[in-house]
Amino acid sequence: MLGIYVLHEHKIAIVDRFLPSDMGFEYNMYKNGLIDELSHKAYMRQFEAMEKYIHAPSVLLNLKCSEETCIQRIKDRMAADGDRDSECAVTKDYLQSLSESFNEVVMPWYKKRGTPIIELDWEEYKSIDLILKLIESVCPLIRSSLISKSTETSP
Repeated sequence: MLGIYVLHEHKIAIVDRFLPSDMGFEYNMYKNGLIDELSHKAYMRQFEAMEKYIHAPSVLLNLKCSEETCIQRIKDRMAADGDRDSECAVTKDYLQSLSESFNEVVMPWYKKRGTPIIELDWEEYKSIDLILKLIESVCPLIRSSLISKSTETSP
C-alpha cells in the first residue's frame, strides 16, 4: 500500500508504511493469538488517541499479487541483498492472514475517510506512466501538482 498526499505548494508525499497499516499488523498478531486481549485493547486505545492527528492520504494505491509472487520476490531480494533475515520465515499462510487482516481493519479505515483506493494487479510490475495516469484519474489535485511541478522544471 502506498499513500499519496498532495501537500501545499504543489508538493506530493508518498508513504509506504503508515499508522493504519501498523493496525493491520497488530490485528493480525491478535487474531493469531500472538497478542492477548488486554494488549490488543491497549494498542487500540493508543491508536484511537493518535488517530485524530492522522490525515488520510489523497489517494491510496493497493498493490495486489498472489502469496506465491510475494514469496518469490522476497527470495529474489534476499539473493540480491543478502541482508533480509527478518523476511526469511514469511509463509503463504502468514501472507494470507495478513491480507485478510488488512481487508478487515485497514481498508475500512481508509474507506471511512473517503480516500480513493486504486487496486493494482501487481503480479507483474507496471510502468510509472500507467500508475501516474491511474492516480491522475481519481485525484485531479495530483494531476495539477504534477503539471505545476513539470512546468517549474522545464527549460
